[in-house]
Amino acid sequence: RRQAFAAWASFNGERDQIRIAAYDAEQDRWATWNPVPGVAGDVWKPRLAFDREDRLWIIWSEQIGGNFDLYARWFDGKTFGPLERLTSAPQSDFDHDVAQGPDNEIWVAWQSFRGGQSDIYLTGFDGAAWSREVRLSDSPRNDWEPAVAVDSTGVVWVAWDSYDRGDYDVNLRRYSAGKAGAI
Repeated sequence: RRQAFAAWASFNGERDQIRIAAYDAEQDRWATWNPVPGVAGDVWKPRLAFDREDRLWIIWSEQIGGNFDLYARWFDGKTFGPLERLTSAPQSDFDHDVAQGPDNEIWVAWQSFRGGQSDIYLTGFDGAAWSREVRLSDSPRNDWEPAVAVDSTGVVWVAWDSYDRGDYDVNLRRYSAGKAGAI
């Protein structure tokens, strides 16, 4: 049985935290919140998705030592899994979006600064491991703020804002069977 969960970033007077709470449908109220362990820096945009084992994954961007990277941790309702660092580029990775596919695979698209400009990347969790990241945008100019969705057949769709032509336009790209389609 799945529950509804909410996640948010919070400051406890000393440092940022990520907190999650479950909705208790029988009592028609939100349960007491739990802090996600292992959060140590500035946090941005915690997002949630369930995996194939019905574990809740919390995925966020966190700034440590002046660099934002993506982190994840699962929660099975009682125990938190190990902290996983999803990105390690020398510049910031943030402004991510998360989607869950029909087979409960989890997909994360994000904006990553590399070589002085930003591009859009994608990774997925198949229930056992996170996939190697895939660069989806190929513009020599900045690409921003991705949104990700997965259709009923498991095709991943990622849209983002691009400055490729000297003004802001929205691009869309599909990803299926390990291959990216045309932009």
